[in-house]
Amino acid sequence: MLADRVGAHAAVAEITEAAMRGELDFAESLHRRVATLAGLPAEVLEEVGSRSSDARRTHHPAHVAALGYHCGIVSGGFRQVIDPLAHELQMDFVAANELEIVDGKLTGRVIGSIIDRPGKAKALRTSPQQAGVRGTDGGCR
Repeated sequence: MLADRVGAHAAVAEITEAAMRGELDFAESLHRRVATLAGLPAEVLEEVGSRSSDARRTHHPAHVAALGYHCGIVSGGFRQVIDPLAHELQMDFVAANELEIVDGKLTGRVIGSIIDRPGKAKALRTSPQQAGVRGTDGGCR
């Protein structure tokens, strides 16, 4: 949806196809796709986030909390799109890629650690612990 806003749908689709064929790893694909977003106004992120999730229909924070569970989001998507939803759904932790924004515009770069397959595995091990989620054996649950 972000690529559509800057007229880069075809370029992003081509990069995604190359990654699906194994020609690019996730991190390289992400960097190339995000580069197409340079100059996009940051307020577009909120608009896209408000239209892009089915989680509102499937996650009920009060029910989850009553059962004693903790929930979080680990995604290869973008933190600026996910954070408002995570707050609304009372998530305990979020790990996602962060788009760099300068002077209210996307720079076309990702900052921080890349949340790819290994990044997701690491986040699933560390994010719950950072949010204070502990099991009786010292692990997360």
